[in-house]
Amino acid sequence: MLEKFNTKEVGKLRNTKKPYVNTNISKTEKEFVKLAFLSNQIQTKVISSASNTYTYKYIPVLISENNAKKHWWNSFVIGITYNSQVMAKEINKHRNLFLINGLIMALVFIVFILIVVYLLKRFEYIAYHDQLTGLPNRELFAEKFNKLIKTAEKNNNKFAIFFLNIDDFKKINDNFGHYIGDKLLKKMAYRLKDNLRKKRDILSRLGGDKFTIAITEISSKEEVVNVAARIIDGFEKPLIIDDSKFFINVSIGISICPKDGNQLEELIKKADHAMYKAKKQQKDYVFCNKEI
Repeated sequence: MLEKFNTKEVGKLRNTKKPYVNTNISKTEKEFVKLAFLSNQIQTKVISSASNTYTYKYIPVLISENNAKKHWWNSFVIGITYNSQVMAKEINKHRNLFLINGLIMALVFIVFILIVVYLLKRFEYIAYHDQLTGLPNRELFAEKFNKLIKTAEKNNNKFAIFFLNIDDFKKINDNFGHYIGDKLLKKMAYRLKDNLRKKRDILSRLGGDKFTIAITEISSKEEVVNVAARIIDGFEKPLIIDDSKFFINVSIGISICPKDGNQLEELIKKADHAMYKAKKQQKDYVFCNKEI
Protein backbone atom coordinates (compact mmCIF):
# COMPACT_ATOMS: atom_id res chain seq x y z
CA MET A 1 0.00 0.00 0.00
CA LEU A 2 1.12 3.55 -0.66
CA GLU A 3 0.41 6.26 1.89
CA LYS A 4 0.60 10.05 1.26
CA PHE A 5 0.14 12.80 3.82
CA ASN A 6 -0.24 16.56 3.35
CA THR A 7 -2.04 19.49 5.05
CA LYS A 8 -5.38 18.76 3.39
CA GLU A 9 -5.82 15.07 3.21
CA VAL A 10 -4.47 11.73 4.33
CA GLY A 11 -4.86 8.85 1.87
CA LYS A 12 -4.05 5.16 1.45
CA LEU A 13 -3.88 3.54 -1.99
CA ARG A 14 -4.85 -0.15 -2.04
CA ASN A 15 -4.79 -2.70 -4.85
CA THR A 16 -8.27 -4.02 -5.54
CA LYS A 17 -10.24 -4.64 -8.70
CA LYS A 18 -10.65 -0.85 -8.89
CA PRO A 19 -8.02 1.03 -6.89
CA TYR A 20 -9.51 3.69 -4.62
CA VAL A 21 -8.30 6.12 -2.02
CA ASN A 22 -9.29 5.38 1.55
CA THR A 23 -8.76 8.29 3.90
CA ASN A 24 -9.68 6.30 6.99
CA ILE A 25 -6.20 5.62 8.35
CA SER A 26 -5.93 4.87 12.03
CA LYS A 27 -4.20 7.18 14.39
CA THR A 28 -1.63 4.50 15.19
CA GLU A 29 -0.75 4.14 11.51
CA LYS A 30 -0.44 7.90 11.17
CA GLU A 31 1.98 7.97 14.10
CA PHE A 32 4.11 5.24 12.54
CA VAL A 33 4.14 7.03 9.18
CA LYS A 34 5.14 10.31 10.84
CA LEU A 35 7.84 8.56 12.86
CA ALA A 36 9.18 6.85 9.70
CA PHE A 37 9.62 10.20 8.00
CA LEU A 38 11.02 12.12 10.94
CA SER A 39 13.56 9.41 11.80
CA ASN A 40 14.17 8.55 8.11
CA GLN A 41 14.16 4.90 9.22
CA ILE A 42 11.93 1.93 8.53
CA GLN A 43 9.32 1.42 11.21
CA THR A 44 8.06 -2.09 11.97
CA LYS A 45 4.88 -3.18 13.70
CA VAL A 46 3.87 -6.79 14.46
CA ILE A 47 0.27 -7.81 15.12
CA SER A 48 -0.54 -11.37 16.16
CA SER A 49 -3.86 -13.15 16.05
CA ALA A 50 -5.00 -16.64 16.94
CA SER A 51 -4.13 -18.01 13.49
CA ASN A 52 -1.60 -15.63 11.91
CA THR A 53 1.03 -13.05 12.63
CA TYR A 54 1.20 -9.95 10.43
CA THR A 55 4.11 -7.59 10.08
CA TYR A 56 3.66 -3.98 8.99
CA LYS A 57 6.59 -1.98 7.68
CA TYR A 58 6.60 1.72 6.89
CA ILE A 59 9.39 2.82 4.54
CA PRO A 60 10.02 6.58 4.08
CA VAL A 61 10.45 8.06 0.60
CA LEU A 62 11.50 11.72 0.83
CA ILE A 63 10.29 14.15 -1.82
CA SER A 64 11.89 17.54 -2.33
CA GLU A 65 11.01 19.91 -5.17
CA ASN A 66 12.52 23.34 -5.83
CA ASN A 67 14.46 23.18 -2.59
CA ALA A 68 11.17 22.92 -0.73
CA LYS A 69 11.41 22.34 2.97
CA LYS A 70 10.90 18.71 3.87
CA HIS A 71 8.02 17.95 6.22
CA TRP A 72 6.43 14.64 7.06
CA TRP A 73 3.08 15.81 5.69
CA ASN A 74 4.38 16.43 2.14
CA SER A 75 6.32 13.19 1.71
CA PHE A 76 5.49 9.60 0.84
CA VAL A 77 5.73 6.48 2.95
CA ILE A 78 5.45 3.01 1.45
CA GLY A 79 3.55 0.64 3.68
CA ILE A 80 4.06 -3.12 3.37
CA THR A 81 1.96 -5.72 5.12
CA TYR A 82 2.80 -9.41 4.96
CA ASN A 83 1.88 -12.67 6.65
CA SER A 84 4.81 -13.88 8.76
CA GLN A 85 3.88 -17.55 8.32
CA VAL A 86 3.74 -17.20 4.55
CA MET A 87 7.02 -15.30 4.60
CA ALA A 88 8.63 -18.03 6.72
CA LYS A 89 7.41 -20.67 4.26
CA GLU A 90 8.80 -18.67 1.35
CA ILE A 91 12.11 -18.19 3.13
CA ASN A 92 12.33 -21.91 3.87
CA LYS A 93 11.38 -22.68 0.27
CA HIS A 94 14.08 -20.45 -1.13
CA ARG A 95 16.57 -21.71 1.45
CA ASN A 96 15.87 -25.27 0.36
CA LEU A 97 16.18 -24.25 -3.28
CA PHE A 98 19.49 -22.59 -2.47
CA LEU A 99 20.72 -25.75 -0.73
CA ILE A 100 19.56 -27.92 -3.62
CA ASN A 101 21.24 -25.62 -6.14
CA GLY A 102 24.39 -25.62 -4.03
CA LEU A 103 24.35 -29.41 -3.92
CA ILE A 104 23.81 -29.61 -7.67
CA MET A 105 26.71 -27.21 -8.26
CA ALA A 106 28.93 -29.26 -5.94
CA LEU A 107 28.01 -32.46 -7.77
CA VAL A 108 28.63 -30.81 -11.14
CA PHE A 109 32.02 -29.60 -9.88
CA ILE A 110 32.91 -33.09 -8.59
CA VAL A 111 31.83 -34.69 -11.86
CA PHE A 112 33.87 -32.09 -13.76
CA ILE A 113 36.97 -32.86 -11.67
CA LEU A 114 36.45 -36.61 -12.18
CA ILE A 115 36.14 -36.09 -15.94
CA VAL A 116 39.32 -33.99 -16.00
CA VAL A 117 41.20 -36.63 -13.97
CA TYR A 118 39.88 -39.38 -16.24
CA LEU A 119 40.91 -37.48 -19.38
CA LEU A 120 44.37 -36.76 -17.97
CA LYS A 121 44.86 -40.42 -17.11
CA ARG A 122 43.49 -41.42 -20.50
CA PHE A 123 45.86 -39.08 -22.33
CA GLU A 124 48.73 -40.38 -20.23
CA TYR A 125 47.73 -43.97 -21.02
CA ILE A 126 47.54 -43.20 -24.74
CA ALA A 127 50.96 -41.52 -24.62
CA TYR A 128 52.62 -44.51 -22.96
CA HIS A 129 50.81 -47.51 -24.44
CA ASP A 130 50.57 -49.17 -27.81
CA GLN A 131 47.15 -48.42 -29.30
CA LEU A 132 46.73 -51.84 -30.91
CA THR A 133 47.76 -54.23 -28.14
CA GLY A 134 47.52 -52.02 -25.04
CA LEU A 135 51.09 -53.00 -24.10
CA PRO A 136 53.62 -50.44 -22.86
CA ASN A 137 55.27 -48.62 -25.76
CA ARG A 138 58.94 -47.75 -26.17
CA GLU A 139 58.71 -44.63 -23.97
CA LEU A 140 57.13 -46.47 -21.04
CA PHE A 141 59.50 -49.41 -21.48
CA ALA A 142 62.41 -46.96 -21.28
CA GLU A 143 61.04 -45.45 -18.05
CA LYS A 144 60.61 -48.89 -16.51
CA PHE A 145 64.11 -49.86 -17.68
CA ASN A 146 65.62 -46.84 -15.88
CA LYS A 147 63.95 -47.92 -12.62
CA LEU A 148 64.95 -51.51 -13.24
CA ILE A 149 68.62 -50.77 -13.78
CA LYS A 150 68.78 -48.62 -10.63
CA THR A 151 67.31 -51.50 -8.61
CA ALA A 152 69.67 -53.99 -10.28
CA GLU A 153 72.73 -51.87 -9.52
CA LYS A 154 71.60 -51.38 -5.93
CA ASN A 155 70.97 -55.11 -5.34
CA ASN A 156 73.75 -56.33 -7.67
CA ASN A 157 71.18 -58.18 -9.80
CA LYS A 158 71.22 -59.09 -13.47
CA PHE A 159 68.39 -58.97 -15.96
CA ALA A 160 67.89 -59.94 -19.60
CA ILE A 161 66.43 -58.10 -22.57
CA PHE A 162 64.53 -60.25 -25.07
CA PHE A 163 63.99 -58.99 -28.61
CA LEU A 164 61.19 -61.05 -30.13
CA ASN A 165 59.96 -61.17 -33.71
CA ILE A 166 57.30 -63.23 -35.53
CA ASP A 167 58.68 -65.37 -38.33
CA ASP A 168 57.19 -64.61 -41.76
CA PHE A 169 54.70 -62.09 -40.38
CA LYS A 170 54.85 -60.19 -43.67
CA LYS A 171 53.40 -63.21 -45.47
CA ILE A 172 50.44 -63.23 -43.08
CA ASN A 173 49.73 -59.57 -43.85
CA ASP A 174 50.15 -60.11 -47.59
CA ASN A 175 47.97 -63.23 -47.74
CA PHE A 176 45.26 -62.36 -45.19
CA GLY A 177 45.39 -58.59 -44.95
CA HIS A 178 46.33 -56.15 -42.21
CA TYR A 179 43.01 -56.66 -40.43
CA ILE A 180 43.93 -60.28 -39.67
CA GLY A 181 47.52 -59.24 -39.01
CA ASP A 182 46.41 -56.76 -36.35
CA LYS A 183 44.18 -59.35 -34.71
CA LEU A 184 47.08 -61.80 -34.68
CA LEU A 185 49.29 -59.22 -32.94
CA LYS A 186 46.63 -58.71 -30.24
CA LYS A 187 46.34 -62.46 -29.69
CA MET A 188 50.09 -62.75 -29.57
CA ALA A 189 50.33 -60.03 -26.90
CA TYR A 190 47.87 -61.97 -24.71
CA ARG A 191 49.77 -65.20 -25.29
CA LEU A 192 53.08 -63.58 -24.36
CA LYS A 193 51.68 -62.11 -21.15
CA ASP A 194 50.32 -65.51 -20.14
CA ASN A 195 53.78 -67.06 -20.44
CA LEU A 196 55.72 -64.44 -18.51
CA ARG A 197 56.26 -64.10 -14.78
CA LYS A 198 53.62 -61.72 -13.46
CA LYS A 199 54.83 -58.56 -11.67
CA ARG A 200 58.42 -59.43 -12.55
CA ASP A 201 58.84 -59.38 -16.33
CA ILE A 202 58.09 -56.31 -18.46
CA LEU A 203 56.58 -56.72 -21.93
CA SER A 204 56.33 -53.99 -24.56
CA ARG A 205 55.68 -53.60 -28.25
CA LEU A 206 58.22 -51.56 -30.20
CA GLY A 207 56.17 -51.58 -33.39
CA GLY A 208 55.15 -53.91 -36.18
CA ASP A 209 55.76 -57.48 -35.04
CA LYS A 210 58.66 -56.54 -32.76
CA PHE A 211 58.36 -56.98 -29.00
CA THR A 212 60.82 -56.42 -26.17
CA ILE A 213 60.76 -58.15 -22.79
CA ALA A 214 62.77 -57.37 -19.66
CA ILE A 215 63.39 -60.57 -17.67
CA THR A 216 64.26 -59.39 -14.17
CA GLU A 217 66.16 -60.86 -11.22
CA ILE A 218 67.99 -63.64 -13.04
CA SER A 219 70.66 -65.68 -11.32
CA SER A 220 71.78 -68.04 -14.09
CA LYS A 221 71.72 -68.69 -17.80
CA GLU A 222 69.42 -71.66 -17.21
CA GLU A 223 66.78 -69.37 -15.70
CA VAL A 224 66.82 -67.19 -18.83
CA VAL A 225 66.67 -70.29 -21.05
CA ASN A 226 63.65 -71.56 -19.13
CA VAL A 227 61.77 -68.29 -19.71
CA ALA A 228 62.65 -68.31 -23.42
CA ALA A 229 61.60 -71.96 -23.74
CA ARG A 230 58.28 -71.24 -22.00
CA ILE A 231 57.58 -68.42 -24.50
CA ILE A 232 58.44 -70.67 -27.46
CA ASP A 233 56.32 -73.52 -26.13
CA GLY A 234 53.41 -71.11 -25.63
CA PHE A 235 53.07 -70.80 -29.40
CA GLU A 236 52.84 -74.51 -30.08
CA LYS A 237 49.08 -74.10 -29.90
CA PRO A 238 47.60 -72.14 -32.82
CA LEU A 239 46.13 -68.68 -32.52
CA ILE A 240 42.41 -68.73 -33.40
CA ILE A 241 41.34 -65.71 -35.45
CA ASP A 242 37.87 -65.59 -37.04
CA ASP A 243 37.55 -69.37 -36.83
CA SER A 244 40.91 -69.81 -38.59
CA LYS A 245 43.98 -71.38 -37.00
CA PHE A 246 47.37 -69.71 -37.32
CA PHE A 247 50.51 -71.58 -36.33
CA ILE A 248 53.31 -69.10 -35.80
CA ASN A 249 56.95 -69.29 -34.81
CA VAL A 250 58.94 -66.61 -33.05
CA SER A 251 62.65 -65.86 -32.87
CA ILE A 252 64.25 -64.36 -29.77
CA GLY A 253 67.53 -62.50 -29.35
CA ILE A 254 68.84 -62.14 -25.80
CA SER A 255 71.21 -59.62 -24.21
CA ILE A 256 72.21 -59.50 -20.55
CA CYS A 257 72.65 -56.44 -18.34
CA PRO A 258 75.28 -55.51 -17.25
CA LYS A 259 77.39 -58.05 -19.20
CA ASP A 260 76.30 -56.73 -22.60
CA GLY A 261 75.86 -53.12 -21.51
CA ASN A 262 73.82 -50.93 -19.16
CA GLN A 263 72.11 -48.66 -21.70
CA LEU A 264 68.71 -49.62 -23.09
CA GLU A 265 69.47 -48.81 -26.73
CA GLU A 266 72.69 -50.77 -26.58
CA LEU A 267 71.00 -53.82 -25.07
CA ILE A 268 68.11 -53.68 -27.57
CA LYS A 269 70.51 -53.34 -30.48
CA LYS A 270 72.52 -56.37 -29.38
CA ALA A 271 69.39 -58.42 -28.70
CA ASP A 272 68.03 -57.40 -32.13
CA HIS A 273 71.26 -58.58 -33.76
CA ALA A 274 71.05 -61.87 -31.86
CA MET A 275 67.42 -62.30 -32.98
CA TYR A 276 68.41 -62.06 -36.66
CA LYS A 277 71.17 -64.55 -35.98
CA ALA A 278 68.54 -66.92 -34.53
CA LYS A 279 66.44 -66.56 -37.70
CA LYS A 280 69.46 -67.22 -39.88
CA GLN A 281 70.49 -70.25 -37.86
CA GLN A 282 66.84 -71.38 -37.59
CA LYS A 283 67.02 -71.42 -33.82
CA ASP A 284 64.37 -70.40 -31.34
CA TYR A 285 66.68 -68.07 -29.41
CA VAL A 286 70.28 -66.88 -29.42
CA PHE A 287 72.33 -65.05 -26.79
CA CYS A 288 74.41 -62.18 -28.06
CA ASN A 289 77.08 -63.34 -25.63
CA LYS A 290 77.57 -66.95 -24.64
CA GLU A 291 78.73 -66.05 -21.15
CA ILE A 292 76.47 -64.52 -18.50
